[in-house]
Amino acid sequence: MGRTRYDDKVQVTFGMDIVEQTALIVGLLGQVFMIYLFFDMLTNYVWWLRLGLSVSITTAIYYFIKYMVDWLHKV
Repeated sequence: MGRTRYDDKVQVTFGMDIVEQTALIVGLLGQVFMIYLFFDMLTNYVWWLRLGLSVSITTAIYYFIKYMVDWLHKV
């Protein structure tokens, strides 16, 4: 019988309660909305392109911060 080895990688949503997860989701939605309004003021793109760009930028920022936190925990 083999031993099970668990990775000790940090996951952002692991161990959070419902209030923290709700705050994280609301914060990310607010960031998407603010970036959408920024594109709305400065560009003449169609609405779905502005929405796609704001979601992709927010996703990139989220995963960059998650990568940095994981890297700092390893150091």
